Order: sequence, then structure tokens, then C-alpha cells
Amino acid sequence: MAFHTGHAVGLKTSDNMEVLIHIGIDTVKMNGDGFKVHMKEGDKVKAGDLLISFDMEKIIASGYKTTTMVVVSNAEEFGTMSGEASGNVKVGDKLFVIGQGEN
Repeated sequence: MAFHTGHAVGLKTSDNMEVLIHIGIDTVKMNGDGFKVHMKEGDKVKAGDLLISFDMEKIIASGYKTTTMVVVSNAEEFGTMSGEASGNVKVGDKLFVIGQGEN
């Protein structure tokens, strides 16, 4: 599902992992200005699919931070999480490993 403001998207994997991707800090206050959602609730997506695009300069000009958070809201169901990436990441970079690394 995507929030109507376009600043965040929630995903559920085939093994029921719940992932929230939140673009920026307090960007919900932008009311969707500078965000475009490219999927709709119920869509099946795969690695590499475009979910949301956003205007980073508009976020900065509006006074918000562009930090993007990726949160697994039910991580405790999958075991230990180890961090793989922080700071600037590129498409395809591994963000983290949960459990035995199969996720």
C-alpha cells in the first residue's frame, strides 16, 4: 500500500515480512507535493520495480530532511537483523539481512 501523500509505502513479502519505506522526515506535511506513486494497493511488485519517485530538491527546499527509512515492522518474527548498508546506497545494494540471510 502507498500512503496518499506518496511519502511512504508499505510492502508485505510472500513470507509475510512487513516492510515500510518512509521517504524523508516529516514529509507527510508536504501533502504529496513532489511525490508520485507508481503502484497501487494490491499490486505485486518485485525487486527493481519503481514504487515512488520524488523531487529531492523540493523536499530540501521545503525544509525537510531526505533521510529515507526502511523498517521491518515485524522483524522479531524472523530472527536477528544485521545491518549491511547505511549512508548513501545504490540500486541493488543489500540493506540488511534478517534471520539466516534468506530474506
